Amino acid sequence: MTASDLVTNADVEKPDEWPMRTAASFNPFITSGSRGWAKYYADHGDLFMRITNLKRHRITPDLSDRQHVALPASEKEGLRTGLRQGDILISITADIGIIGYVDESVPTPAYINQHVACLRLPPDQVSPKFVAYYLASAAPQRRFIEMTDVGAKTGINLTTVGKLTFPCPPLSEQEAIAEALSDADALIEGLERLIAKKRHIKQGAMQDLLTAKRRLPGFSGEWMETTFGHCFQFLRTGSASRSQLGSNLGVGYIHYGDIHGMTSAVLDLSRTRLPEIVPAQVASLSRVQDGDLVIADASEDVADVGKSVEVRGAESADIVAGLHTFLLRGNPKIVADGFKAYIQFLRDVRAGIESIATGSSVYGISKKISQD
Repeated sequence: MTASDLVTNADVEKPDEWPMRTAASFNPFITSGSRGWAKYYADHGDLFMRITNLKRHRITPDLSDRQHVALPASEKEGLRTGLRQGDILISITADIGIIGYVDESVPTPAYINQHVACLRLPPDQVSPKFVAYYLASAAPQRRFIEMTDVGAKTGINLTTVGKLTFPCPPLSEQEAIAEALSDADALIEGLERLIAKKRHIKQGAMQDLLTAKRRLPGFSGEWMETTFGHCFQFLRTGSASRSQLGSNLGVGYIHYGDIHGMTSAVLDLSRTRLPEIVPAQVASLSRVQDGDLVIADASEDVADVGKSVEVRGAESADIVAGLHTFLLRGNPKIVADGFKAYIQFLRDVRAGIESIATGSSVYGISKKISQD
């Protein structure tokens, strides 16, 4: 089975009354970018779109990372790949099927590289934005993933792009659906900007509070300088690899890779499903308790070494800390619950961890050095 077969022969989820059409049936303009653009890269100039500008969770291109090109007047190839409002962009190599839609937020002239296809449909016959939303939806995306899984290492070609299928309700209904989805995207993006703003405010307040630059009402005096070894008891952790973990095996297992992927400094075990390990393999290990601090002691990225989570909800689960972690139990007379989670953000702590991290491809810190 070819990549084209997967697109054109897959079962399509659609209302029975909506006919299915291929992109090619609209006699569209389909192209992809050319190679050799690097010689035209510039600090300023026209926008150059790459796969990195396309995102799975949205059809609006992400222009936060921009590459510019400066084309000489004699460069005819650039004109062929120039984008217009209403163009649908599709990644056609490596990570296949990421969809973008060129709207008024994309400055023109703009161009694409060889890893991105441009599908230009006639707007008087079909709503390009509706088609972009459809191609970015669950069923078409599953088929793109299947194309990648069967080994389409070189990607999909422009003929396959023309064979992409989509439902065609009346044009007015397509436009109404696209507008409703666009309004929902605008609401989500507004909320994301608000969250980002609040997160920035929190980061500033956190640094001020954690460096004594700002003191809460009723507190004064000097802060005591101490060590992890003085504040915490270091408990025994496991060494099982991912291959030894699964589900429904009995004991939850906090792997250092799980900590790297967490966005919160608090791990609520009552709401988090961890991989599990057979109890006999961890019989001698300390069980995680509420208020414990679990620290990742290794990473390929030095910035993730020392990343930690403070545990909540441990009374509802049987959990151990595993490979490349430290399990720390604090002295309640010295370090308070809730505060432990933010120790990692203290500038001196962060600087100290990075100064003792060793390694080349993987960085790590030792328990002995960490206690000092």
